Amino acid sequence: VGDDVCITGYVMDNYCIYTTGNPGVLLDDQSVVTLENPELHSFYCLLDVGVCYNSGFQVLGEKNPDTGLHCPGFELDDTDAVLAVARALGKNGKCETCTGEEDSNPEYGYRATIKGKVKSLGDGSNSAAGPPTLTDIQVLDESVGCDGAPTIPPLCKAEPVAKDCSQEFCDNQLSPDYLLRYQINVPDDTTADVCDGCTISMELIYDGEAWVSVAFSTDGQMIGSEAVIGLPGDNKVEKYNLGGKSDSAVLPMSEINQTLSDTSIEVKDGQTIMKFTKIMKEAGEIEITPGDNTLLWAHGSSDVLGYHGFTSKSPFELNLSSGAGEEPANETPSNPAPNPDSDSAPVPETGPDKDCTKEFCDNQLSSGYLLRYQINVPDGTTVDVCDGCTISMELIYDGDAWVSVAFSTDGKMIGSEAVIGLPGDNKVEKYNLGGKSESGVLPMPESQQTLLDTSIEFNGEQTIMKFTKIMKEAGEIEISSADNTFLWAHGSNDVLGYHVSNRASVALNLSSGASETVAVPNKSAWLAHGIMAFFAWGVFVPFAVQSSLLRDLLPKGPLWYKLHRGFNSTAFAFFVVVFAIAVTFTSKEGATHFDNKHQKMGLAMFIMAAFQVSGGGSDPMFLKKFDNKHQKMGLAMFIMAAFQVSGGVFRPHVPEEGQEKSVVRKSWEVGHRVLGVTLLACGFWQMREGIALYAIKYSVSESGEGSLGIAYWVWIGIMTALIVLGGGYFKLKNTNAN
Repeated sequence: VGDDVCITGYVMDNYCIYTTGNPGVLLDDQSVVTLENPELHSFYCLLDVGVCYNSGFQVLGEKNPDTGLHCPGFELDDTDAVLAVARALGKNGKCETCTGEEDSNPEYGYRATIKGKVKSLGDGSNSAAGPPTLTDIQVLDESVGCDGAPTIPPLCKAEPVAKDCSQEFCDNQLSPDYLLRYQINVPDDTTADVCDGCTISMELIYDGEAWVSVAFSTDGQMIGSEAVIGLPGDNKVEKYNLGGKSDSAVLPMSEINQTLSDTSIEVKDGQTIMKFTKIMKEAGEIEITPGDNTLLWAHGSSDVLGYHGFTSKSPFELNLSSGAGEEPANETPSNPAPNPDSDSAPVPETGPDKDCTKEFCDNQLSSGYLLRYQINVPDGTTVDVCDGCTISMELIYDGDAWVSVAFSTDGKMIGSEAVIGLPGDNKVEKYNLGGKSESGVLPMPESQQTLLDTSIEFNGEQTIMKFTKIMKEAGEIEISSADNTFLWAHGSNDVLGYHVSNRASVALNLSSGASETVAVPNKSAWLAHGIMAFFAWGVFVPFAVQSSLLRDLLPKGPLWYKLHRGFNSTAFAFFVVVFAIAVTFTSKEGATHFDNKHQKMGLAMFIMAAFQVSGGGSDPMFLKKFDNKHQKMGLAMFIMAAFQVSGGVFRPHVPEEGQEKSVVRKSWEVGHRVLGVTLLACGFWQMREGIALYAIKYSVSESGEGSLGIAYWVWIGIMTALIVLGGGYFKLKNTNAN
């Protein structure tokens, strides 16, 4: 520490050395190994892409003729100094932050002479922590050179001594802030090659506080793998089955399979450290071999298990005996080429290691639904400008059904533009999506039906739709060669109709293939809407009815009436809030009011209630807004409930004992009961329909919706039984007494 250093070499960002694989590859040309050909590293990747320059820079040593790789040199602690000099040197063009205007200004392979003092020593490994760090640096032109002999970096002087991973812990730097350490524990009566009864001790060290995980896989894919996940907040380290990419599909193994030993997880000095020992060969589980294995790593952004984000996961291959690791063959690179307009490059769940202008790239929309696409770039333009570009798309669905992909500005159905294929009619056409009902999904005019090379067929197993579309069409949503918001959907048969939960929004960068699912908004609001509706119509209203019908179980006097009125008033107050939430967030989401069964039932009830209240008068322009059964039912129930509550408050006088009820009183009692029963029945139906709509909107699994539906009907059955059987019993009892 404190020694003066002078070295001339390639300046490289740590991201391309350590994060893009093992060995690392260039982010903008993933066919190139970073330390093998740093001369091919573009100034654009080095200086324009935030995820690269924010990872810090180092100057490399010379290439080792035995390995064919440049050795890591010295870390540089002044990123701004490197950026200033390099951007002044680089040629402006692809590198947008470069300012050089001459043809002689370089675009690839930044070399410089670096002078500085050793600030701290590295640990000597081939990881981000390996090279020493320089401070007080000067970034000079390559031609300046050093006054004497250049400094040879420590990692260039000798090859690191190979470790025996059965005798001591071996290290694998998964990313700049994530380290895996492991040791194979070989019993005395076997060998490392056979390894009967072997276990493996692992340590995962993450620079931050978050859940951490390592998974064992047969194909490098998340789904079907088996993970060990540590949750520092719960102080738990357990084995999980990875059945899908949603939280609900990441489930702890059964208790009998929780065979880990020596488990611990803690946050210490800003690092999350998980330790465990696992049996390498366990019945019914993926085997861990002392040779080649395919693993996956991931970590979260907090200590609560959830989505790991784009850059916080990757598959990798690891030979446990030798420690040799690399990206899995034919596997999606963990970091595809970034969008030049973005400060960071998102990593897709599924993304191509391809040039999507030369061949078709794939995006798995769901387990049974695949999108393939290729951007067709004319000779007179580039993929960035893309004047006159078209995009060829193929949608492949495992089944016989209509299929669709839509182009959107906000991830919402209404206002988007779709291409829909109907295999029964052998048609592939462009549609405007003006609403969620079938009447709002209309083919575009003939003048806008500009698709080329259209076809759709069902081959006995799959529905395959193909078409080519102009990416920039006047009056239509533009498809960018970079970031886009798409929607996908398919039906359950070949007749265009409601897609149920077979749909989602997805953000997709067509050039890089980076994609992520777009979350459906306002989930908490609609959950509150449903919970309050249940309490209003599933709890308080049945209790109100029961307090009247079962009044003989209560003390004599007005208590039954106070309870009846109190429950009804509370239910109505809840219903006012429920109705307000529905109207507010339907408007906020830009959806058509009263546009499905749940709303249309409400409108039918509204018409009946309005007829009662106003003698049958209604405003036809007002009614046109209610275009959905659930909304229409809700509005009708709101009016009827208001009428019912006000009728209870301003009811005709009860006659004195011995006096006969007036005709008005008798009529009121009949109307009050009929309207009450009607409202209760509509409420029961309305709540179940709401559960179905919520499940569709937020892609709740069929089993989840079914379980909730069963619990709902059990409760409603109990409430109904108390009303019908209890009320009937006391009615019969009183009749016999009279």
